[in-house]
Amino acid sequence: MKHLIPWIALWGCTGSGLDRYGSIEGGDQQTALSNEDQTGDDDDDTDTDEEDTDIEPTGLTGGYLWLQHFWTACPDCFFLSESYDIHASAILHDPTSGSWFDWLPPLGSCVADPNITNLSDQYINVGNTVYLASGATSLSLASRSTANGIDYRATLGPTDYLEDTWYDFSAPNGGSTGPIELFDALVTPVGFTSIQPNKMLLDSPSTAFGAPISKANASFSWTPAGSGTFLLFVVAYPADGSQMLGSVACYDDDTGEMTIPNSYLSTFPNDSILAVYMERYQFSESVLPHNGSILEGVGENGVLVTAKLVP
Repeated sequence: MKHLIPWIALWGCTGSGLDRYGSIEGGDQQTALSNEDQTGDDDDDTDTDEEDTDIEPTGLTGGYLWLQHFWTACPDCFFLSESYDIHASAILHDPTSGSWFDWLPPLGSCVADPNITNLSDQYINVGNTVYLASGATSLSLASRSTANGIDYRATLGPTDYLEDTWYDFSAPNGGSTGPIELFDALVTPVGFTSIQPNKMLLDSPSTAFGAPISKANASFSWTPAGSGTFLLFVVAYPADGSQMLGSVACYDDDTGEMTIPNSYLSTFPNDSILAVYMERYQFSESVLPHNGSILEGVGENGVLVTAKLVP
């Protein structure tokens, strides 16, 4: 039996989150991957009205919103008590150049051992609670005191994450910024109906990490293709799972397939076991009315599956 510390726990910026209901064969089991029964009504959920503001956009970044839906095929392999993690988070800060997502590789490329850092470490208090809302769905994100100031977070259930749906953001109290209301601040991607190789979906520590991924042709595919971008993040461990050997992140348009070049995997020993993160992203931007900076919105739908590296 192999048990690994999940890379997502080391990636303090993101956490994880995923899954909805539909089914796909994974070995001899049925695995829930899609939430096609939980789609939102775009006509009701999308508000296209322009926001009234006299503030000129500055091009600087003032925070982010994140709505994540993440599913793990073998939670026991990663010391997780649940197969899915669905949560929302928000951070606001003084305007800063750059993006919270500058660590991502350029579109169409890969990078070894990406350096993931926070854009700001001075968060702004905008009240006790902020909200994400879409139609009849309203998500309350409670304030938390951290070493960097106040951030906002909510642990959610499956019905709280609507696929392919726009969410509005509001901070009715606003603190020193005054009330904030942003329409269409975040949009979510669709889920998955299939993942290949499908043996990556095996859900027991005794059978996981058996799907062969070739160094010479490390190809992955999924359905459906999406309209946003896709991150394939692979973390390698020795066969006994005792330590993390390294990682590679590849980032591109969500076309339904991706291949990791041999040069990024050739340094890892044969029979290394792999934690494979497959993550859809939809990015959006809103202008904060109090200072003209950008509030970055990201919807994420991802899976964590397992494999084994072969020549």
